[in-house]
Amino acid sequence: MKKILLSSSTLLLAVVCLTACQDKKEVRLEDNFYQAVNQKWQKENPLKDNQDAISSFDVLQEEIDQQLQKDLDDFSSGKKDVPFQAMQPAVDFYKLAMNFEEREDLSIAIIKPYLDEIENLDSFQDYQLVEKDRLLQKKAMPYNLASGAFSHQRVLYLEAPNLILRTTSNYEDEKSKKEHLETFRKNSSSLLKKLGYSDKKIQSIIEDTIAFDELLLPYMQHKSGKLIGTGNQNTHLIQLMKSITGDVKDDIAVSEDVYFSNTDKIINEQNFPIMKSWLLVQQVLQLSELVDTDTYDRANQVELELRGLKENDSPEKNALLYTYSLFPEVLSSYYGQTYFKEEDKQQVIEMTTAIRGTFKERLKTLDWLTEPTREKAIEKVDKMTLHIAYPDAMDPIADTFTVDKNSNLVDAYLDLKSQRLAYDLGHLGQQEQHLWIAPSFNVNAFYSPTENAIYLPASILQAPFYDSQQSKAENYGGIGTTIAHEMIHAFDNQGAMYDSEGKSNFWWTLEDRKTFLDRMLAVEKQWSNLSYADQKVDGQLTLGENIADAGGLAFALETYGKPDKAFFQAFARVHRSNARKEYTKYLLTYDPHSPDELRTNIPLQNLDAFYEVYDIKEGDGMYLPPQERVNVW
Repeated sequence: MKKILLSSSTLLLAVVCLTACQDKKEVRLEDNFYQAVNQKWQKENPLKDNQDAISSFDVLQEEIDQQLQKDLDDFSSGKKDVPFQAMQPAVDFYKLAMNFEEREDLSIAIIKPYLDEIENLDSFQDYQLVEKDRLLQKKAMPYNLASGAFSHQRVLYLEAPNLILRTTSNYEDEKSKKEHLETFRKNSSSLLKKLGYSDKKIQSIIEDTIAFDELLLPYMQHKSGKLIGTGNQNTHLIQLMKSITGDVKDDIAVSEDVYFSNTDKIINEQNFPIMKSWLLVQQVLQLSELVDTDTYDRANQVELELRGLKENDSPEKNALLYTYSLFPEVLSSYYGQTYFKEEDKQQVIEMTTAIRGTFKERLKTLDWLTEPTREKAIEKVDKMTLHIAYPDAMDPIADTFTVDKNSNLVDAYLDLKSQRLAYDLGHLGQQEQHLWIAPSFNVNAFYSPTENAIYLPASILQAPFYDSQQSKAENYGGIGTTIAHEMIHAFDNQGAMYDSEGKSNFWWTLEDRKTFLDRMLAVEKQWSNLSYADQKVDGQLTLGENIADAGGLAFALETYGKPDKAFFQAFARVHRSNARKEYTKYLLTYDPHSPDELRTNIPLQNLDAFYEVYDIKEGDGMYLPPQERVNVW
């Protein structure tokens, strides 16, 4: 492949416009397409005090949330009959969550028994005796045992604990670190005071908690892995998992590979006194959203500061979100059956089939693929499965949940979490085709490499992504680019390592793999030369999404058949958003997606057809010389 050289001066011109054009009263399409298309929407959708960002996804999600909240209110009050038996526990829990009078009366005292359990641990040996039970009962621990769906199977994974300041980057600036830790001290102290602790004891607990947090910090490196990984000598944790699963499961994923390879260096007899204090504070924070408003507000003050927000979500919204988290299967079936139009499914299938055909034709003609790789790639596209709207059958776990109506919200919540974990433990490794990786009411779309499958939940099959009343150009610019984006994930830097059956398998020839890497490197370099919100873009972190954004745009346009202004504007609309600077900086550090403005404009700058439609010329902010335009597919 011919090496592509990037001109820093041209990219600088593009970035200057991307950031500076936001301050202009009117932005030219030729200078900043994203801003020109979306500036009216951005002005009409300012951020609320409890929002760090708002996007097309968020607006649509809010509409869905309001509808489901109204339905749950009607079911709880008896205004409407609960539609099917499996939904009754969800309604019962929601009713408990919405009983704010009782929650205020019980206040923070309701969590005191959970703290007494920790206070009764007099030694590290005492802790080890209850370690397994606390994991299964979903109580505060230095690691959390969770379960979920992956590749149509129930799987286990271990989650590392939250740091006090959430991410390691928040510890880098000493001044802001000190300020945020002082907020933590102040609000945690007030919570412990309400629980009856003396001032002297509170000071000791808080300082111990911060000391244990410092022990955790070096091991939080945002790198996932497997429990039984290279160099992991943590035999205690491995044996603990064996006692829970009945065998050592080498597929137990861990959220922090370095941490779970070294927990024995942190969780031990020497550190137990400060870990005990940390457990007390963590238990308070874990349950704070389930009690009274004052407790919730104090427990979340650090989070608000870190995100640049002025207020928390409303108690009503939290009640809904907790119900979502505990009953995704039944609510997914209800939402899909109630609000999804079946005729829309056929139109989306037709679009997907057409885009699949475009992809196959592109693969047939790419001059940098040799025949062995080409055949395997086409086979992968052919075997790619599509999951639309919601599962055909509801997950049987939905029929197993029970809620004690006479219970309080805290006990009910932990009990339901334990019920889910117990069920999943009893069904590990079984193939269950009804399992989805996301509920139908969650506005998103996914590609699953281990299934070689695309998920398009019912929630995203609405305007601005898709609408039967929109033009064909708008639908291809919206949901069409989304479908193609997910298909491209099968051939990005990570998805390309899985074959047509969803198995990790090197199916490339060495020659094609080298060319593929060169093309990806050109994309990575282009993005790494960009800046946004006074911060560099991480071209390596965002590589997969950048490949999918560019390829999705190109394939959807080719399938639609002709360059069209309505198509390009629809593409820009689905990415419209407003975000606080603090949140944008956080995303630039940890999110594999590039900022919405860049993930709209940069793919357009790399697409020749865009220049034809809008007559983009040298000197325009959206212009890149032909030799600097890069793509993988």
